[in-house]
Amino acid sequence: LFHLGRRWRSDCELPLAPRRAWVDTHNRVWCVSADQLLLCDGAPLPLPYVPQEDRFEPETLNPRALALSWQQALPVGWEALAITGDDQQLYLLLHDHNGRQRIASRPLSKQADLPLRLYELEPEIPFVIDLQWAAPGRLAALAPTEAGDTDFRQRDCPVLSLHPGTDSELENDAEAGTARLVRERYPMLSLAVPRFASCADGQLRYQAER
Repeated sequence: LFHLGRRWRSDCELPLAPRRAWVDTHNRVWCVSADQLLLCDGAPLPLPYVPQEDRFEPETLNPRALALSWQQALPVGWEALAITGDDQQLYLLLHDHNGRQRIASRPLSKQADLPLRLYELEPEIPFVIDLQWAAPGRLAALAPTEAGDTDFRQRDCPVLSLHPGTDSELENDAEAGTARLVRERYPMLSLAVPRFASCADGQLRYQAER
């Protein structure tokens, strides 16, 4: 793991191959494999440390090294495509190999057995392959290139809002919530802060107001 914000590099062993990872504001690393959610916590020492034989040394040089804390199973029959979050919630993008998609959420808690809350994507939302927090109550998704769109002109990100059902917990998802399409464009960045973005077609583009 390369933590660009903290400027450190570390690694840890996982029982499953991760597909995606997301780092929260507490520097905990949330990973998803095909059917498991994994939480890793810890960090390397702030400075390199070299043990010496002529003095007392601790048995464990770094008691808070990056390591797996726990793992949680995803709903049976669903696989993860993406992971993201905000200051309070974690969001997982799931699919069932038959075109159906859901968003699962849970609090950013160290407690491993918290239930996932499920949100069914409305039929008008295209199949999406990535997810990102955009604004309070808003998630931006990424749809793959459409067939025949060789120039990848349909690049708008669908913006979704989550609406809980009466009982949208994992144990009883008969009345799960819904993820609805928001009829608005994803807000572009101000020209006061020029930035570039790498798009899904592999090209680099400048973000400007429209």
